[in-house]
Amino acid sequence: MKPFADITTKWKRFGVGTLTDHQYQVSLLPQDATTLQQLCERYPRMTQAEIIRDLLGAALRDLEQSLPYQPGKKVIALDEMGDEIYADDGLTPRFLALTKHYQHLLRLDCDTIPSA
Repeated sequence: MKPFADITTKWKRFGVGTLTDHQYQVSLLPQDATTLQQLCERYPRMTQAEIIRDLLGAALRDLEQSLPYQPGKKVIALDEMGDEIYADDGLTPRFLALTKHYQHLLRLDCDTIPSA
């Protein structure tokens, strides 16, 4: 999976998706603001907020994929060669548990918002 390459494919199709009502305000480094402006010029049908949202989403997916595996002590399976596979004692299990928790909370938030 290539999160950043997937963005340009999405932008070309002008896809839509479900959004939360939560908004975030950030200040950018000058070189990042310049890159953002270049992207806005390159994709004029995308708003600046859409571009920022998609870039941040891709970066977060890339971060999740890059979390290092840290073998624990518990054997959870055997591979095709019969070697033991150990449970991950690194950041990934906690990260995934928190992701699931916050996704659940956001779904509850979305369910309480009256539809137009």
